[in-house]
Amino acid sequence: MHCLKVLDLSFNKIQLLPESISNLENLHALILTSCHQLEYVPSMKKLKALKEFTLTGSLIEGVPKGVEELVNLRKLDLSYNRRLDTFPSAMLRRLSKLQFFVIDGTRVELSAEDLMCLRQLKVVGVQFHNIQELTWYVTSQQFQWLEMHRLIVGKVHTELCHGLKYGTSCNRQVLINFASKAFGSGVHELVLPRDISFFELQGFHNLSSLSTIPSLKNARGLSECVVGGCERLESIFSSSSFSEDGRISLSSVSFLTLFHLPSCRVLFDGISPVHNISFNLTKLSITKCHSMKYILASQLLQNLPNLKTLEVKSCESVEEIIVGEEEMRESHHRDGSNTITLPRLEDLTLAFLPSLKSIHTGTMVCESLFLISVEDCPMLRRLPLSLDVDNMQATAPPSLEFILGDEKWWESLEWDDPRTKTILQHLLNRGEMQS
Repeated sequence: MHCLKVLDLSFNKIQLLPESISNLENLHALILTSCHQLEYVPSMKKLKALKEFTLTGSLIEGVPKGVEELVNLRKLDLSYNRRLDTFPSAMLRRLSKLQFFVIDGTRVELSAEDLMCLRQLKVVGVQFHNIQELTWYVTSQQFQWLEMHRLIVGKVHTELCHGLKYGTSCNRQVLINFASKAFGSGVHELVLPRDISFFELQGFHNLSSLSTIPSLKNARGLSECVVGGCERLESIFSSSSFSEDGRISLSSVSFLTLFHLPSCRVLFDGISPVHNISFNLTKLSITKCHSMKYILASQLLQNLPNLKTLEVKSCESVEEIIVGEEEMRESHHRDGSNTITLPRLEDLTLAFLPSLKSIHTGTMVCESLFLISVEDCPMLRRLPLSLDVDNMQATAPPSLEFILGDEKWWESLEWDDPRTKTILQHLLNRGEMQS
């Protein structure tokens, strides 16, 4: 045991680490990932050869004794220890060789100055005291050398973001909850990294459109965005945020999650269909946005060529999912067919929408559609699907495998083509029957 180099006790139900661990002076890596019952780690003072120490998801309340003596440590991961509330600044200064330092998901808050002593740092996951500390760190020379980061201010839903792993596309993250902190002038003094890939914003109430946040105009690598609890937010994309080169903030976002936005009326405000603007949106999830009456305008679908997943839940005022020009009363030209095409849509999920009357008043051509799920939408009486017709023979859309919904709702549906119900019947609740 004395010559042991690596000790991995991850996913173990152990409560107390034995004192004998303290004598493994040749140990290079001690890995205790997701030890959810672990309450005690003995002194690490003698483990001076240690280069990696991972202790995550445990019940520890303080940093194990002797960590400040681990002067050769390269990786320190103390994330998701929910009871951990302190990490002395003096201890960080002793650990000057750290390249990987992650302590988010704890109660520990640090300042930018605390991190400045870690000049070899490449990966960091921390929670700052306030917006000013975050901005100071992001604008520092040292920050420019980071390869991955998760920077947090306030209490956020860290379960919504991804782990910091090499080779992933979402490893430069900033998460902010204004509701849990006093931020002064707020979002307009916020400086975000240009290479940010994940952004979560909660609880900021003095913002009318998300895309008008100044720092987001330069965040052209942003791929995932989560927004919730912003009481005055009225739209996500706004024409006022167009840049000089014709680009618009947030157009690079692939995954957009919106929740608890009571004043949000529309996704796109003042944006007319422009052929040379393409939004990269792949997944759109909307929950508890009670001022919305519709989700998307049909004339903007040409600007959303990559949309694969559309989820709308618990929005009490939504009457239609995709609204046409006539319904919006902004008709400048009409093609007369009232048929829309979503070539990549795979998943359409609608739940708890008491006012929903229509998905679309016309017909939807969705060649990639795999799943339709409808739950507790009592006023919805029509599925606007286009059947696949070949040599006068009508069949279900080629990729459609599952339709999930209540039997009573299914029987209440009205069909444009009487053949449609019979053709689709075998797909109803197919997934539930197979399970």
